[in-house]
Amino acid sequence: AAFRGYAEAGNLASDSRFVQNVEGAKAAGLKVGAYIFSQAITVEEGREEAQYLMNMVRGYDMDLPLVLDYEYAGTGTGRLYDANLSKEEATAICNAFRDEVEKYGYESMVYANKWMLNDQLNANELGRIWLAEWGTSATYTGGYEFWQCSDSGVIPGINGLVDLDFWFEPTGTSSDLPFRDVQLGQWFYEDVKKSYEAGIVNGITSQEFGPDEKVTRCQMVTMLYRMEGSPAVS
Repeated sequence: AAFRGYAEAGNLASDSRFVQNVEGAKAAGLKVGAYIFSQAITVEEGREEAQYLMNMVRGYDMDLPLVLDYEYAGTGTGRLYDANLSKEEATAICNAFRDEVEKYGYESMVYANKWMLNDQLNANELGRIWLAEWGTSATYTGGYEFWQCSDSGVIPGINGLVDLDFWFEPTGTSSDLPFRDVQLGQWFYEDVKKSYEAGIVNGITSQEFGPDEKVTRCQMVTMLYRMEGSPAVS
């Protein structure tokens, strides 16, 4: 739907065919979402991109998330690459986009490739993820709901090569848990879910579980106490 230029100025612009695409997809009965190619290098720019994208989709029912496409413009090029952000800084930008979008009632998601998720972002803090990793199977070990497996697919009726994606529909939903850093598909999801539902764990905050944090002695004693049914202490 939109993009930020990768030159130093970082101007925002829209896809000239957005209206045609979204209205055509709606007319064909397809589910519709929208994404913006980001080159945001500050939290403020992350919010700005969210506002820009929301202004574009206003008036249309979005069936799918509004997505931040967070990647470098090319190998060793572009304002995002030149900014040399830390993992924490880049993650904060993605989450600024997410929070702004969700504040206005839209679903949000971050699109990134495996390397970006592993080496340039704290992926477990992002929320919902759309993974880009070409091949017949994905080797990324974190959670993701969408998987882009190819950029050179062939679809009857479409001229030229297209991206190919899978949308995984789980038996449950991410709303089963309030924690943004615990997502379906992660190896520890079911264990956290069972422990949370049993009242053994509550998370670090109401929206953060901290799966990569070390368990303190106090936390371990508290969990053991709750596992025993929280008996009276004399």
